[in-house]
Amino acid sequence: RFPRNLTEQHFEYCQRHCQKHMATSAAEPGASRSEQELIADCTCPVCQELFQHPQRLTACRHTFCKKCAKKMAAKTSNPMEEAAEMSFGLFGMFHHRERKTSAKEKPGSVCCPICRETSEKFEPDETIEYLVKVLQEMRHQSRCSGAESCLTEATLQCPCCDKRFCQSHHAAQLTALKDSGTALLKDLDSLLSEPDENGDEKLKQLQSAMSESVELESLLAEQLHRKFADFREQIGLCQSQLQSPLVPDEAERSVLLLDRAVLRQLTSNGAGARLARLLPEAKSRAKRAQERWPERRLALQFDAVKMQDDFEGLLAQHASSAVFQSPYEGLPPMLTRVRQQNLSQKPWDIGILSNLEGIVCCDGAIKLRSSVGDSAGSAKELTGPLLVINAQCFPTKMLHVTDLEVKQVATITPKFNGEGMPGRMHIYNQRQLILTSDASRHRVTVFNLEGRTVTSFGEKGSEPRQFHSPLGLSAFGGQMFVVDAKNLRVQVFDMDNDYSCLALIKHDGFSNGLQSVLATDSSVFVVDREQSKMFVFNKANRQSVAPPLKLECQPFDVVADDHGNALVTLVREAKVLAVNRCGTKLKTFEFKETAEGRQQMPDDFPMMMMMPMLMANGCPPRMFHGLAFESGSRRLYIADLMRSCVVVAQL
Repeated sequence: RFPRNLTEQHFEYCQRHCQKHMATSAAEPGASRSEQELIADCTCPVCQELFQHPQRLTACRHTFCKKCAKKMAAKTSNPMEEAAEMSFGLFGMFHHRERKTSAKEKPGSVCCPICRETSEKFEPDETIEYLVKVLQEMRHQSRCSGAESCLTEATLQCPCCDKRFCQSHHAAQLTALKDSGTALLKDLDSLLSEPDENGDEKLKQLQSAMSESVELESLLAEQLHRKFADFREQIGLCQSQLQSPLVPDEAERSVLLLDRAVLRQLTSNGAGARLARLLPEAKSRAKRAQERWPERRLALQFDAVKMQDDFEGLLAQHASSAVFQSPYEGLPPMLTRVRQQNLSQKPWDIGILSNLEGIVCCDGAIKLRSSVGDSAGSAKELTGPLLVINAQCFPTKMLHVTDLEVKQVATITPKFNGEGMPGRMHIYNQRQLILTSDASRHRVTVFNLEGRTVTSFGEKGSEPRQFHSPLGLSAFGGQMFVVDAKNLRVQVFDMDNDYSCLALIKHDGFSNGLQSVLATDSSVFVVDREQSKMFVFNKANRQSVAPPLKLECQPFDVVADDHGNALVTLVREAKVLAVNRCGTKLKTFEFKETAEGRQQMPDDFPMMMMMPMLMANGCPPRMFHGLAFESGSRRLYIADLMRSCVVVAQL
């Protein structure tokens, strides 16, 4: 039974005080008695949690965590608060008595909730802080590392990685190792086994395809020879006709020449009467001549280069999928998350930097070895490939370079001519260049890996080398492709000829929502975010190879895999779509949310934006933007804008 005048705040304090006395027995089920006593000494008597920045009262030397100390100071500084005291009596019975304020107590003094002695201030307790560190180290060394939530004492240690496990997690680790070994054994068996019946059947099919290809080659050669022979015969007939006169009859020809001379004289002199009499007869003679010898008009549209490009594009389109199956055949539709690295900024674009020849890191920045000079001794070699991350709105004025574990190793500071920021970014590894577009300034700027400007051009307009909201960029084989969104086109530039405009890629289905472009050895992929479509063009003739592909939702970025296919991020669906060069869907990879992948919302996440989009677990939805593909490990690096992180997924 409790006294009637015991307030609710006092009752809560009594409960916490009881928990303090029970801390040594209920601290952790698997802890030893000495560790239980250490846990009790490192536990705050008010909040019953481990001390964080422990503070002690100068008079009685009782210690509390900093958060509880602040609350105590705030309460005792209020003169209207009731001064009350509680203590434990025999067998834990509560006694409550009113406490009269002493005349010695100064305003702002703190009353200890344990001994009721007043103190003027708190001071850091370094001894308890050291004990807390010792306890944390003991937990780290003696506890099982199989899971964060496991508090069982570790009894087994791995000889390879020196990690310690309890019995249950040790068994789980052995099972996982056995499964991995079994899967690898199957792969080795398939690699080292002799060809089976199915292999013989496939070999026969390949031999048949080889013989058929030879026959097809001879048949196409015969047809081409016949077509070109007919074409040359038509050219010869046209040549003979052009060399002969239109009117071979000399008498008729002389009459027509006379009519022409008289008409020329009459029209120049203005003799209307004679002209009126002559015109009907002259028209009749000219009409008879035209009926017998019609005018020959030559419309020569022979373009050998275009015909060759069309033929090569047609062969590439059909031969690419004639033998080999899709590289994504048999893969599960779920993306396997390897890790998720939270960032301080919102990632927008990601690129793979694989060509590190002559590149070093000096004072945390990417430098060319040739420009380091006297600082060469402090330069650090970089091993690739690396990631280059462009944050939304370019807040740090730098591009952040990380390793494949998304740990920052260096930075690149682009030196713009005046104000500017890379709205979109592309890493051109072949020439160690960074291509950027600035939609607000309608400009394209090319940097080297040090951040120095190589070239910068563009202004608002619709002529070649002019832009209206340039966005995605790509480069291949010395050609740069830039999305010119509001002009409904993609501009192609010759990087070897002062970035002159080579061609314009247009399509009747383009909208002003064009977002990204990807150029490969034989294809050009363009994604339209507003219409949720993808367009595929032949790189040689820049003609569409298939109808536009309708996507599930809005796309953002598109990159190439190691087979020349395109990988596209679907923004709000948290999916990655694989499309081949013929515009055919190969696979849609979904991202399955797991408990480990959930995280708290960023502090600066707008609440008005958050409310309609919250998921059941209280986290903002994933929103995939930038995408990078690392061919060596076949891993995807995805910029998750809403959660300010980079998701690493295994294909």
